[in-house]
Amino acid sequence: ESSAASDVYKRQVLGCTGAITGMIAGNLVGAAKLLKIKRYIKELGGVAEAVRVMWGASFSYEKLQALGGAVGALAAELVGIAGVQEKCFD
Repeated sequence: ESSAASDVYKRQVLGCTGAITGMIAGNLVGAAKLLKIKRYIKELGGVAEAVRVMWGASFSYEKLQALGGAVGALAAELVGIAGVQEKCFD
């Protein structure tokens, strides 16, 4: 993997992690949706681990949906949030 590609992924991971953390901290979504998102993130081992899983799926919504379980459900919840979608999904 080239250094440039590695740098792009690092920026994408940091941007996605920041967008999810900011969304949770800022309560930018309704309470019920926030509770679902927090539950899925907890099941995956926290925000950083959830982002690592999404990174492993190349931040592709379709790949995350195919994985199913908590990561598929998390992706479905996050894709509707503009700031998170912009930073986390292709």
